[in-house]
Amino acid sequence: MGRKAKTQRFFVAVYPPPQITSWLQESVSDLAVPAHRMVSAEQVHLTVHFIGDIPASSRESVIESVERSVAGLSSFELTVFRMISLPAQAQLPKRVIAAETSLDSTLQEIKRRLVRSSARAYRRDPVDRFVPHLTLLRFTPSASEVDLNLEIRARSFEVKEICLMRSELKASGAVHHKIASAGLGEP
Repeated sequence: MGRKAKTQRFFVAVYPPPQITSWLQESVSDLAVPAHRMVSAEQVHLTVHFIGDIPASSRESVIESVERSVAGLSSFELTVFRMISLPAQAQLPKRVIAAETSLDSTLQEIKRRLVRSSARAYRRDPVDRFVPHLTLLRFTPSASEVDLNLEIRARSFEVKEICLMRSELKASGAVHHKIASAGLGEP
C-alpha cells in the first residue's frame, strides 16, 4: 500500500454546467492564438479560493470551513461576458485565456468568509484582487504575448453548490478530485 501524503493541496471552486463549458471551449477554439494547451472540460472551473498545501490531518476542518462559508446563503447566478488573458498586469507574461464572469454579491461573501476562516490558518488570498474567471487554455511558455479583452455573447448559469477540491500535481498537469460540496439554499 502506498504512503499517504502528509499535505494535500486544496482549493474551493464553482463548476459551470456542461453546456456552458462546451460553448466556452467552442468559442475559444475559434480564436487564433499561439501554442497552448486546452483545459479539459471536466477541469474548467472558477477558483473561489485557493487554500494551498495543508496537513492531511486538517482535511475535516477544511471541509467544515467550506460548509460554514455557504451557511445561510442562497444559490446565485453568474454571467460569462468576456474572454481575457491573465494575469491582468501589463508587465507580466500572459499565462492563460479565461472567460470572465460577473462578481455576484453572494460569491463575494463566500470569498470573504473563506479568506477570513481558512486563509488565516493556511494561505492569504486577497478578496480585493479577485477576478472571477473560468480558465480555458494555458499558453506554452514561449507563446504568452496574447493580450485579449473580448466581449462575448453573455450567458448565465445558476450556482447551487461550492466544491472543495484537491489538486494533484502531475507531469501532464494538475488533476482535480472533488472532496466535498456544500449546497446553497433556494433564492
